[in-house]
Amino acid sequence: MVLLLPLLPLLPSRLRTGGFDDPTLPSSQAQASLRDDLEFPTNTAAVFFRITSGQEYVEPGARRLVGDAIARVSAVSGVRQVISPELNSRQVGRSGRTVYALVTLDTEAGSGGAQLVELERASSVVQRDGISVETLVVSADSFFRDLQDATTNDLQRAELVTLPIAALTLLLVFGSVVAASLPVIAGAATTVLGLGGILALSFPADMSVFTLNLSSMLALGLGTDYALFLVSRFREEMDRGATTSQAVERAVATAGRAVFFSAGMVLAGLAGLLSFRIAFLRSLGCR
Repeated sequence: MVLLLPLLPLLPSRLRTGGFDDPTLPSSQAQASLRDDLEFPTNTAAVFFRITSGQEYVEPGARRLVGDAIARVSAVSGVRQVISPELNSRQVGRSGRTVYALVTLDTEAGSGGAQLVELERASSVVQRDGISVETLVVSADSFFRDLQDATTNDLQRAELVTLPIAALTLLLVFGSVVAASLPVIAGAATTVLGLGGILALSFPADMSVFTLNLSSMLALGLGTDYALFLVSRFREEMDRGATTSQAVERAVATAGRAVFFSAGMVLAGLAGLLSFRIAFLRSLGCR
């Protein structure tokens, strides 16, 4: 388990952010036909330019600055077409300081993370001749990236909050540091093993970013809960005068059996998700 810890930072980059469509649906098949047979782009991005100081877009200096950035965007690999505000006056805001360019891409939505970085780098504008421009790239890829970042940050924050609260609650219940630490250790160990399993499955199969949240919930919730059952039963038997081996045997025979069947029901419920054709639901079943 300790060997998995250095590998866990690789997990977010291995998870898929899309996977919300069913490839057998007519709408998905039509989209695939448009992309493959008619070479119709199904992934687009919008690059926004906001002039924060200096000239408005209609003036030559600002127009040249934005035009240079759009030219760099056009040169990014995978960019099929760029419709600049020069071609469509509706892409110029009423204030005259905000414009945008429409970019059609060859990649599928949710799979162009590296391309998004290239678009952001190419569209960045430095201050020149007293003109400052802020840029923003908006696309399905940027949405999925923000979703992945939010999921990762929420998971870290949840663990930092949940574990201390669980430890304090167990300490109040058991009145012993050793007894209270066992369920927490079990929950933490289950979390690490679960994330390691997701990392291993991410190589042969697409795994959704939402598996991080589900894994944390199951590991901390069920792992701590099941360990609490066993420890409580063990302490009850010890209080009745049983030896350590007898207490372990009775705890496993009673609470252990309940934990086994309860975990089996959870496993069966999650396994039902494997029958879904939608990728992100199916990956939750793999968890």
